[in-house]
Amino acid sequence: MNQQDRAVTPVIAIILMVAVLIVLAATISVSFFGVVEDVNEPAPNLAETTGELEPVDGGDGGIITITHLGGDSVEVENMEIVVDATDACGKRSRVVNLPASFSGQSYPNNQLDDKNFEGDDLLAQGALPWIGQEEWDARLLMDTDDNTFSAGDSFQLRIGSGNCDLESGDQVNLDIIHMPSSSIIIDEEFTI
Repeated sequence: MNQQDRAVTPVIAIILMVAVLIVLAATISVSFFGVVEDVNEPAPNLAETTGELEPVDGGDGGIITITHLGGDSVEVENMEIVVDATDACGKRSRVVNLPASFSGQSYPNNQLDDKNFEGDDLLAQGALPWIGQEEWDARLLMDTDDNTFSAGDSFQLRIGSGNCDLESGDQVNLDIIHMPSSSIIIDEEFTI
């Protein structure tokens, strides 16, 4: 046997091993990427938002305003809102089942009712403001033609009169959760 013929066998063996590894890697990657498709969608990126808590009724309640300044838009149906006033009064409430329905409501700005709240009795439901009471606007959270929280949009929630006494130094936190990704997309902390 010739010296040149012997060198061909190891080269062919290496080429065959590399081919087997490529086929194996391709098979594994196809099955892996098939599983990855089931992972939750990424959360939208709200580049900037602002929030404000204005005490009203002599600190016996407050109006929370959230404004979307830039970034991705979010469908209201994909949002839940958590208002945590445990520091101020030991209460926490979650706004769910959005967008809220207009059915049977006489005041079109504030249509939240029992089916939109979980947790403690903290946030006000939709009702006409009493005489002298500050108005608030939750229209963005209602069932309208465009239920998208986009740059330039804002909405308000009201901590109900008598539901939480707000005093100087108290903290209230608001989180907006993107439900498809289970991610907090807005986290605002207010200090009275």
